[in-house]
Amino acid sequence: MKIYTLTLLLLFTYFTSAQDIDSLARVKKHQFKVNLLLTPNLDYEVGLSKTITLNFQAGLFPVAIENRQNDESRFTTVLGSKLSFRHYYNLNRRLQKDKSIDNNSGNYFGISSWFAGSDPIIFNTSIEISDSYYSEIGAIYGLQRVFFNKLSLNVESGLGVNFTDLQDPKVIPLLHLNLGWILF
Repeated sequence: MKIYTLTLLLLFTYFTSAQDIDSLARVKKHQFKVNLLLTPNLDYEVGLSKTITLNFQAGLFPVAIENRQNDESRFTTVLGSKLSFRHYYNLNRRLQKDKSIDNNSGNYFGISSWFAGSDPIIFNTSIEISDSYYSEIGAIYGLQRVFFNKLSLNVESGLGVNFTDLQDPKVIPLLHLNLGWILF
């Protein structure tokens, strides 16, 4: 009888502590930040459930422009927007290890899509541009960490498909890096 009572007490303690961690492990409902690294853009992330967010970015993005006549390419910056659907999968584990999940600090996987016009904004290139837009869609894996309660680092990579109005779709690696400041 003592072993039975002790086992029930231990199981009850385990499940109640797991419930406390599960109830705390959730993404932030709304987060707005300004990204500064590489290309400036505005970033808004909204929590759809405990672990799923929708992330929207608008601003400047780097692209490689290709000239089909002489196979020359150059990097430039264009105005665009990016939409990501993210699932944060390790929030409970981070809490169990006494790590912070504030401001959506965690690892995620998801789907990312990006669309931009072809007119260079910052760097003027001598390459004649024939495409009128650039876009990509793909699967991503990323991590987001927040330092000093406001400084956000986001790194994501994956594999996607690149589209333009004149080229055939092609498979490309995706790599996005953002360093930003959380406003709210």
